[in-house]
Amino acid sequence: MKHMIPLALTVALGTATLAAMPQSANAFIPDDAMVFKASSHSKTRGCPPGLAKKSPACVPPGLAKKVMPYVIGDRINPGYDDVIRVREPGLYGLDPYATYYRVDNRVVEVNSQTMEIVRLIGAVSDILN
Repeated sequence: MKHMIPLALTVALGTATLAAMPQSANAFIPDDAMVFKASSHSKTRGCPPGLAKKSPACVPPGLAKKVMPYVIGDRINPGYDDVIRVREPGLYGLDPYATYYRVDNRVVEVNSQTMEIVRLIGAVSDILN
């Protein structure tokens, strides 16, 4: 009985201490870990403040330059855009009756009447070499 009182007291105090601690304090976080806190109304949750302000948001500057500026549905203008038509696409394993352009080191299939991108094929080095 003598040992039960201190044991009950220890359990009660330990439980009260854990209950009073915030939920995140229960998890172990290493000292060298980087923790970023975003506001609840932010569209860039989990993004460092410096990257959240960039355009596009939450994308490092070096990676943002590598993102292809065209997507399916975009229209290209061979007179103004920096694009090169792929001649004889059948030689590269592509549909010989379709129209292909090289856009920023990528090959895209284009509707020949509307110049709308209908398919993103892949990297130039994989297809044309």
